[in-house]
Formats: sequence, C-alpha cells, structure tokens
Amino acid sequence: NGRIVRCEVKSSLLGPKSNKYCFQKIKPTEFDILFLAFVHPTEGVVVKSCGIRTIRQWIAEYDPTPNENGYNIYFNATMINEKMRTVTWNPTGEGVAA
Repeated sequence: NGRIVRCEVKSSLLGPKSNKYCFQKIKPTEFDILFLAFVHPTEGVVVKSCGIRTIRQWIAEYDPTPNENGYNIYFNATMINEKMRTVTWNPTGEGVAA
C-alpha cells in the first residue's frame, strides 16, 4: 500500500566455544523487519526473521538496557531463542502458497 518497510540483516557464526549464535549491534530504531542469517557448520545459511514488535517485546521483558552499539541477541546451537519468536525462511519455496 505504498508503505516503506525498512529491513536490517544480521549474520552470525556458531561460536566454537560458546556453542551459541550472537547477533550484535541491533538497533530497533533502524528497521521494521530483522533478518537473521545463521551460518551453520553443516546446514549452510539458515535465514529467520522477526518484526519490530517482537524485538520491542523482547527488549521490554528481557533486556531493557542496550550497550553503546545497540543490543546483542543470542540463540542456542539449534537456532532457537526461547524468548523470541522467529519465522524460518524456506529457500526451496516448499509449502509456500503462490
């Protein structure tokens, strides 16, 4: 409907020691949709997304104070953060209605 939607993309490797993904410098004032690219050692790149409403809710409930460069959001090795709902993108388009 003519509305401009701002996106931001962040990527993260699986930490070899922490066994977690860390997405850094997330600034909620800069986007409407956040795309997270998980660089997995065997699955390749897995893309998930979430909207600004989800990020704001996470901030309000779990991390109200950003560091000087924004927020850091962590996901476990299975690419899940129990406190943040994300949508996984399907690169093959299977199950996607046209």
